Amino acid sequence: MIIDGKQKKTFKVIELLITSIGWIYILGFLVQITFSIFLWKLNITHIINELFIYRNLADTARIAIITISAALISFFVMYLWRNYNLKRFGSLRRRRFPKDIDIDVLSQYFDLKADEIIRLQSDKWIELDETIV
Repeated sequence: MIIDGKQKKTFKVIELLITSIGWIYILGFLVQITFSIFLWKLNITHIINELFIYRNLADTARIAIITISAALISFFVMYLWRNYNLKRFGSLRRRRFPKDIDIDVLSQYFDLKADEIIRLQSDKWIELDETIV
């Protein structure tokens, strides 16, 4: 499958920048989750106590609300971006598929008879004594 992706240089730079920022965000999130689980399994109480503050529930609730808001905003932006891409690029037919190969071309390439190639294509299990390439 070949996709003609002729873009201007500025769009390629913007695309690379957005993709890099996204991957850095994802990797940072995965590292943070991994370390949190690791520290939780080690039962390090000081860090766990700092993650959820019993004395100041208002700050903990505020942090939870900010986190949930950031997740919802991210979801909303990704949803809008998906809809924009579908409307803008969904109708384009940029994929060019290679033409099907005739059995005659295969028989010349592999130096086999045409009926043998048809048999090889229709068999579910093929055992070769030696490679045919």
